[in-house]
Amino acid sequence: MGSAPVVMPRHEMRAAVAFWGTNLEGGGTISNISVSGALIEPASPSVLPGTSLKLFVNGVEFSSVELSAEVVRTTGSGFAVSFDELGAETDRLLRELLS
Repeated sequence: MGSAPVVMPRHEMRAAVAFWGTNLEGGGTISNISVSGALIEPASPSVLPGTSLKLFVNGVEFSSVELSAEVVRTTGSGFAVSFDELGAETDRLLRELLS
């Protein structure tokens, strides 16, 4: 038997995010986030699962942060991402923000 996936606590937030990948660029709002991923809705343009992205969140109550992520699912108005391996400083910033 395989182990169950670890579910990280999600935190509601509203933060503007810019994203870009191969031949695409857009923006939206992070509506919830954890140290493992985020839900971006609304977002434009729509992005397909499996797409690798860079996200830039320009924080107000936290430092600006750039994250590498992969789209894991789409929603009616946006998409969810899973963060790639986080560097120590990025991991610290996200954990501080979410505590």
